[in-house]
Amino acid sequence: MLTGAVLWLVAFTPAADGGEEPQEVRYDGHKVVRVDLQSQAELDRMLRISTDPWTEAVGVGPMDFRVSPQEMALLEDSGIDYDVVIENVQVLIDAERDRLAFVGLRGAGIGDWFAEFKDYDAVNTKLNELATLRPDLAEVINVGTSLEGRTINGIRITGPGTGKPPVLFNGCQHAREWIAVMVPMYIADTLINDYDTDPAIQDIVDRVEFFIVPIVNPDGYVYTWGPDRLWRKNRRDNGDGTFGVDLNRNWSVGWGGAGSSGSTSSQTYRGLAAFSEPESSALRDLFVASPQMVSTIDFHSYSQLVLSPWGYTLDLTPDVSLYDELGSTMAQAILDVHGTTYIDGAAAITLYQASGISIDWTYGDQGAYSFTIELRPAGSSPGFILPPTRSFPPARRTCRRRFI
Repeated sequence: MLTGAVLWLVAFTPAADGGEEPQEVRYDGHKVVRVDLQSQAELDRMLRISTDPWTEAVGVGPMDFRVSPQEMALLEDSGIDYDVVIENVQVLIDAERDRLAFVGLRGAGIGDWFAEFKDYDAVNTKLNELATLRPDLAEVINVGTSLEGRTINGIRITGPGTGKPPVLFNGCQHAREWIAVMVPMYIADTLINDYDTDPAIQDIVDRVEFFIVPIVNPDGYVYTWGPDRLWRKNRRDNGDGTFGVDLNRNWSVGWGGAGSSGSTSSQTYRGLAAFSEPESSALRDLFVASPQMVSTIDFHSYSQLVLSPWGYTLDLTPDVSLYDELGSTMAQAILDVHGTTYIDGAAAITLYQASGISIDWTYGDQGAYSFTIELRPAGSSPGFILPPTRSFPPARRTCRRRFI
């Protein structure tokens, strides 16, 4: 008998060119380990052992890595101390797929839309439903087209009147970070559905023009719902047997610096040039088309962080005092609502250097106050493969408290 995971794979795996389905990528026996790297030499050694850091940026200090059984043997011989935080990655993936298959068999329209993760088509359907529900407040926007021809959709939400400051919320530059899709979707849903019943929501929608783009990387996101749940980059064919550019290393401010890679096989491969990818270019063009954009939040996972520029340098921004105030206010609001701690600070100082990231460009080139929010969890387990009960309560509560 076919298992739920196999049924799920048959239902959701897209066909490759020529109609041949890509082979499922499995992670049987792969572990996630946490290491506390003490030097650049140890970092270099660890990067030779594993090509898949699960920490957003790469640097000396605590980091999470996925290691295969073969890589585990190398790690044990390396002299690097480690703790196993996920024993078998494939067990988590299979459980997620079985759960999603069960939900699909029950009917996608039953219950709370936010009770489960949603794929690319379901997200786009929901965006259209929100715009249809309140055409006086919302319209779906076509932000651009991905490498494989998928539409990068967003939604514009605002109340009556003109001349209001625009802000941008976007998610899923990194394909495997599913919670970073659902949080901006919940923000959009709340702004529309609570407009008539919550005076605070009505006030902010009437004063601000919101642009929300939940899936910046649709090709990668679709791929994670098909053959490879842990795919991170876009689906650029690099011409050497490797695929993908890290969209959040493809922005022009600081492009090519520390915390990005020129190796096409790296998870942080920056591409051949800044804005070489249609997905990052599309989000840039949306920003440029709204020259009065005052603020943006780029949602990612995981680590529970509120990060501000700079990512590419340890230097402080001219607006460091304001960033400190805004970041600590947002972190405190999250703590007040549900007792979860988020750490705030400049990206390069709080985490590690990461060059070519979107918030460095939206602030450094466009002057918008910009943040990266690293969502749940704070620890390593379960990493990117969150059950819904661990995912959406912070999204709901955060939005209710106008964390946006």
